[in-house]
Amino acid sequence: MRNEEALRVIDSRLEQLEKWGAKVDDIAAGVAAVQDRLQGLENAVRALAESGETTAKRLAAADEGVKAIVARLNAADEGIKAIGKFNEDIVKRLDSADEGVKAVAKRLDSTDESVKALGKTNEETAKRLNAADEGVKGLGEVSEQAAARLVSIEAGFKELHGLVDDLQLRNAAIGGVFSELKEKLASGNFTVTAGGKKEAAPSVIDDFEKAWQSADYELFEDESRGDVADIRERLGFYVPLLEKAAGGGGLIADLGCGRGELLELLKEKGLSAIGIDNNEAAVIRGKKAGLNMECKDLFQYLREAKEGSLAAVTAMHVIEHMTPSEQGEFLALSLKALKPGGLIAMETPNIMNLHVASCDFYSDITHVRPVHPVALRNRMKQMGYKDIDIKFLHPFPQSEQLILDAPGLSEEAKKNFEKINDLIWGCRDCVILATKKEKI
Repeated sequence: MRNEEALRVIDSRLEQLEKWGAKVDDIAAGVAAVQDRLQGLENAVRALAESGETTAKRLAAADEGVKAIVARLNAADEGIKAIGKFNEDIVKRLDSADEGVKAVAKRLDSTDESVKALGKTNEETAKRLNAADEGVKGLGEVSEQAAARLVSIEAGFKELHGLVDDLQLRNAAIGGVFSELKEKLASGNFTVTAGGKKEAAPSVIDDFEKAWQSADYELFEDESRGDVADIRERLGFYVPLLEKAAGGGGLIADLGCGRGELLELLKEKGLSAIGIDNNEAAVIRGKKAGLNMECKDLFQYLREAKEGSLAAVTAMHVIEHMTPSEQGEFLALSLKALKPGGLIAMETPNIMNLHVASCDFYSDITHVRPVHPVALRNRMKQMGYKDIDIKFLHPFPQSEQLILDAPGLSEEAKKNFEKINDLIWGCRDCVILATKKEKI
């Protein structure tokens, strides 16, 4: 019995221990959960600590921002005060403007009255303008007649201007003859006719005729040769050649110098030069322009020149005025007058150009015969000239030539047109250059 009772007690306690064991497990699980929560709390505390530091920094920055905002607000307060004063000024100015507007309104009222008065005046003016229009119409008819008369007068003035130029040139040419006539008459150089009348000697009359003819030819050259500026540009080709020829000193003789354009160019370069021409009108005009010119026959000048005294001889459009025998004499005298190494330059119309040979050459009635450059070169070579060279100058303008770029023109046709251009509208002039042989 006692054993059974003891077993019951033991069973009872075992059951109680089992219950306590289950509670202990529950308590252990709770402790584990509490530990997990404590660990989470520690992590949260650490995060809060770190976040606190960041928050402190942001709060410090916010404090600075607040201070800046306060400063700007203070500045804004000052600005608002200034705006207040400005508004007060605006109000005062607006009040003043109101007074001005009132004054303007009064002036506008006054202007209205003036406009009404002007309206009446305009009506009267319109009537007067209508009357004036009628007068202008009448004047228009008169103006047309006056314009026609002005055109006629202008044409007359142009003609008169040409006559004045002609008379001035003739007066310059004949002036020297008058002086000579006075001297001859003062010295008794006159003849007595059968009727007992005294008349000028024939030589004086011849001088008058020569002077008149000189003026005629000078006028022809002015009209046919071209503008002085154009001739100067063309003759510029010779300046460097003549500078080289006269580099060691010596005189340049421009024979048949005409108006003296080449002399002007040489003078501008400081070269020593003389112009020789038998046209008294041209020489008088050149001397008045300050050029070194003499009225003399070029053959006479060359005969009187010392042998080897000239650095260069130029003859621009001169040799075509000579016969073949005169050309030979001219070349021989020039060769004698030139110093060793001296230059001769002769320009003449290019008769290898058909337009020049068949037409332009004969526009000057004093031309004797065309000069072929090859024939002249051969003649000079036989006479002892050296370094003989022929150059072709002054082509006709392209506007007078055949058009080479016409649409549909073949290359073969272009080549043929080029040949025709060279033959008819090529260079108008040619120049023959040569030197005198140096002494050995």
